[in-house]
Amino acid sequence: MLPPELADFAFRRDDAGSDTALAARVRASTGGKRVCLLGAGRIGLLRALTEMGLGVVVVDSARSVLLRVRAELGDEADSYTLLAQDPRELEIPGGVDAVLVTSVVWRAVILPEDRVHVARAIAKNLDQDGVLCMDVERVPEAPIGQPETLREEEGRRITWCRPSREWDLISIRSSPLDDPELSVPLDLAGASPERCMGELHRAGLVVHQMTNAVDGSDVDPTTERLWVVARRSPLARTIHDDSRT
Repeated sequence: MLPPELADFAFRRDDAGSDTALAARVRASTGGKRVCLLGAGRIGLLRALTEMGLGVVVVDSARSVLLRVRAELGDEADSYTLLAQDPRELEIPGGVDAVLVTSVVWRAVILPEDRVHVARAIAKNLDQDGVLCMDVERVPEAPIGQPETLREEEGRRITWCRPSREWDLISIRSSPLDDPELSVPLDLAGASPERCMGELHRAGLVVHQMTNAVDGSDVDPTTERLWVVARRSPLARTIHDDSRT
């Protein structure tokens, strides 16, 4: 997992669409009433899910983030179940009907080598007909390693790069033309829906819905943001359900 300070930055830059629209997609994708949100950074999303009539379990590996969320929610905090857990060892009492993972959590907070482990842990906590809901962002291929200029505007240079081939993550920075050392991060963006689908498959999850996250239309190679709903495969479901008996 990323250090809390980097995770906080990633959450602040999460632009996966309006909280209300995202919560509505979750509500439409599950017939259940109990949802787990992986990552506690979006207060507006917590409230939007509650307004949709869903009970919300919030899981975050950083206790400091959960304490801040509890403080910001005030008396509302009692409406949520807040759990400090490593998502690789996820254990939700009573299970849930759906788990929501936003693109920024999957791509910018969970390390690449941990994603399959996290997906398997999610699958184990889903009820029999439970679903994993994901907002998956596709971005253009960026240079690997050394940052390159993306554009120049108003006396500033915008650079971008992928830190390594293993990271489906793009770092975008802005710096004054006359002092490149004074760069500041602008954005962190996820990538590669294809790799995401492969990670879910390896975890025993089967994608049964994939649509354009903006308007609900069919997905094509130009679709920038995808809404993905996955279920446990029949074999994985049988093994897991037998282990409970």
